[in-house]
Amino acid sequence: MENIPDMTSLRTQFVHLYVKDLTEGNSKSLYEDYGLYTHVEQPNEMFLKNHWLDPNGYLYKVTFFEFQRYPDLIKSHTDATFDKKAFESILEIKGREEHDKLIAMLDDLNNLEIPIEEVLNKHFDIDNILTWTAINILTDNMDTDANNFYLYSPLNTEKWYLLPWDYDGGWELQRVENSIRPYQAGISNFWGSTLHNRFFRSEEHVKMLTDKIAEISQVINKQTVEKQLADYAAIVKPFVFQSPDKDYLTEININYEKEIQQLVDTPERAIQRFEEDLEKPKPFYMNEIVSDDGINLHFSWQIAFDLQGDELLYDITVAKDPAFAQVVETKRNLPFNEVTMKKPAKGTYYWKVIVHDSKGNEQVSFDMHTDHEGNNYFGVLPFEVK
Repeated sequence: MENIPDMTSLRTQFVHLYVKDLTEGNSKSLYEDYGLYTHVEQPNEMFLKNHWLDPNGYLYKVTFFEFQRYPDLIKSHTDATFDKKAFESILEIKGREEHDKLIAMLDDLNNLEIPIEEVLNKHFDIDNILTWTAINILTDNMDTDANNFYLYSPLNTEKWYLLPWDYDGGWELQRVENSIRPYQAGISNFWGSTLHNRFFRSEEHVKMLTDKIAEISQVINKQTVEKQLADYAAIVKPFVFQSPDKDYLTEININYEKEIQQLVDTPERAIQRFEEDLEKPKPFYMNEIVSDDGINLHFSWQIAFDLQGDELLYDITVAKDPAFAQVVETKRNLPFNEVTMKKPAKGTYYWKVIVHDSKGNEQVSFDMHTDHEGNNYFGVLPFEVK
């Protein structure tokens, strides 16, 4: 990242760690080999200073933040009801304790009467947003839709900048572990963010991101990743095949070359996923089910968005199980975002909505159901009929 403009990076170094346990008066214990670690620079006031940023500026670590207003949680420090713990359930405060500038930005961003171009020019650096998004797409770091980044603003300006943090889910690791949702690729991954949702409804802005990905792919690509891995191999590879690391890296020990190749190929596959996602409708949320008359159930969901402006149709399915092996009812090719069905017998049911365009491109909703065994069912919600 240090070779990429419009973005800061965190300094890192390898550390061979030894730990001596001195608890319970065990002063004669020996150092124990803990293997190889990566030491990452901590984003704080010293970090800002060392990177020629404003050490007196605003710095927030994102806990769960989709650029919504959060009026009950994000309040001015002068508000009598301000609760720091509640505030930090959204953003951890790492810089200044005043939050009025943050609130002003969120007020404008969430005011749909203010054109997004006006909001961007006032509160953000467009190249910074594009660069941050492009880097995450190229490294397949999809765990950045609502966390794993910092928000920074220097004094004497209204501009806010996205700073990178935490890439341990990138390089297709989440895909290998099957811990990623079907919509998490390209722009769709960030569609739940008010900032990205408003920004990329413009064809011009999508073209800007496409151009930025092409630009940054000159730095993050198969050849550069392969070279960097080769440079690191002399340090890293011996640790992978010796204790204690080998005891915790069984998959890498068995498939070392395959794991390396996965990293090398990630940028190319990421670009392919990005291009495929451009053709897909964007994900949406399903609403709560309403029953007014006690006989029927009214299902509704948000209207999906298509970057090409294609006509969108919806398929809704209700089943007795979250895997939809026992389907109760299905309605297909609905041109609207609501439907009424007759209430089924008492019990627990599950429903899902899939949106598709005329070219056959499909998308699921943001929603997810997790059962008691921890199994995830994407685009699915349960409901109870009493």
